[in-house]
Amino acid sequence: SALLAAPTGSGKTVCAELAIFKHLTDHADNEESSKIVYIAPLESLAQERFLDWSEKFSSIDVQVAALTGEFNVDIKLLAQAQIVISTPEQWDNLGRRWHKRKNVRNVGLFIVDELHLISGNNG
Repeated sequence: SALLAAPTGSGKTVCAELAIFKHLTDHADNEESSKIVYIAPLESLAQERFLDWSEKFSSIDVQVAALTGEFNVDIKLLAQAQIVISTPEQWDNLGRRWHKRKNVRNVGLFIVDELHLISGNNG
């Protein structure tokens, strides 16, 4: 576990990307690799990260998905993607009854961005 606290523009997102690459590399030989979940406090931040990472990770055949809030759609996205981007509310919806959901139990890297915003009115 690690907590990274640094000012805006100091490279926290790059550190998250390095952690993702390390996780993907460490689990490259696994037939069913564990999921990577990225939590953004706001839908706009989640969408921004989705667009950026979809482009970046497509070159190495890593599928990125952004949860929609629609339970049945999100279950399918979680099963298909290696990197899942979500808001806290969307992840909470999927995480309930986690012991019955294989892909929720199979999270190997969990990244929370802008942690200080999560308990606020907008997070």
